[in-house]
Amino acid sequence: MKQITALRLSGLDTPAIVRRLVEEGIRPPSRAKVWTPQILRKLLIATGVGDDRNHPDALQADEWWMPTLAEKLKIDGHKLRHWASKGWLRTRRTPIQRLWIVWADEVELERLAKLRNHSKIGVKYFPLDLITPKSATS
Repeated sequence: MKQITALRLSGLDTPAIVRRLVEEGIRPPSRAKVWTPQILRKLLIATGVGDDRNHPDALQADEWWMPTLAEKLKIDGHKLRHWASKGWLRTRRTPIQRLWIVWADEVELERLAKLRNHSKIGVKYFPLDLITPKSATS
């Protein structure tokens, strides 16, 4: 378990850890025949190193956990995930639990608030400036 914890804390994602375990011939838990990302995630969470929210480098500057951002914007988390799936947010996923992280500085928060105000039932057209996230180089 120490080796698995060290691999996780080194920043490797779940598939990379699984590959490493298989390459090194480390056997999975007793009832499992092969390592899978799902088995590894359960093991990491059970031992306390799999909760990505507790990783010290989880959030960078101007990054938000999706539920926290939804609360700040006073919108439903499903709507925020929908926007993410359409590419209207700058996002990334955590390596173990695949949790959503959204990047939004003050300017981006203003854009998202305008998008929220425009996003009503029946609205089919969204202005390009409302659905285009701020680029990383802006």
